[in-house]
Amino acid sequence: MSQATKEAVTKAYHVAMSSEEYHAHPALGATMLETFRESRRKFHAIHITKTMAPKVSSPAMRLGTLVHMRLLEPGRYIDAIGDPMPEFAPDGTIWNKRLKAHREAWAEEEFKRASGEPVDLPTRNTVEAIAQSVLNNRHARRLLERHGEPEYSIFWTDPATGIECKLRVDWWSSIPIDIKTTRDSSPAAFAKQCVDLGYHVKRAHYMQGITAFAGPDLPMVHLAVGTEPPFSACCYDLDDTDSMGVSLGLRQWRSAMQSLAECMESDQWDEPYERQIVTLRLPGWAFQQDAYSFF
Repeated sequence: MSQATKEAVTKAYHVAMSSEEYHAHPALGATMLETFRESRRKFHAIHITKTMAPKVSSPAMRLGTLVHMRLLEPGRYIDAIGDPMPEFAPDGTIWNKRLKAHREAWAEEEFKRASGEPVDLPTRNTVEAIAQSVLNNRHARRLLERHGEPEYSIFWTDPATGIECKLRVDWWSSIPIDIKTTRDSSPAAFAKQCVDLGYHVKRAHYMQGITAFAGPDLPMVHLAVGTEPPFSACCYDLDDTDSMGVSLGLRQWRSAMQSLAECMESDQWDEPYERQIVTLRLPGWAFQQDAYSFF
């Protein structure tokens, strides 16, 4: 039995729900756990006391959402985007809301777009270029052509901590796919991004739920999609095992889960480094920099 199988032994279940319903559900998601790893106080403020707002969606995140919809739910993508608001008023002049005719025309244009969020033409062209690049990659195309479902929500309870967990697979099939938009999808750049953004820990979280839901033999592929020309795409089977065959992501995931469980039980959310006087060693580059300082 694999290490992942030993960790995830409880029965998981699937619930069909919207993205809004999924994110509103109190179960622990991979991004929530990454927030805890970043800062216990921040996790407590956002998810426990709710005195701090979650991160605001950035343009890069918005582009990622559009790419997901275009690739996985093209029909919904067409319905979700609206035409950009006209640059000029019907009379050919710059919009002036102080003019009644302009106000009425603007309101009419907004009503036309009530069912979708306006997306400007450059963004639409970028999304389409990214989608075509992905579909031109034969491995990515074959994976996306497998029978499956988009935005597949799975819930399970971690047996070691009793914490209810959740995940949402981008494309659920015999080979689940997680789509990641990135400025550079090349192997070296994406490997660095995996570490910087904790993708290996998020993967461990996903594999716990997938294993509990479908068994230990189901893999998961990361589809890295470039968001800048030439919009290269690559399929990755992430290997984060050390020389002893131990998964770094799973080890860090389990450590974070155990720490979270302890914080929830004790209701103590201070950071570990706040509990002692820490000897702070300057990084090696500071000494290297000093060696070449001539003053």
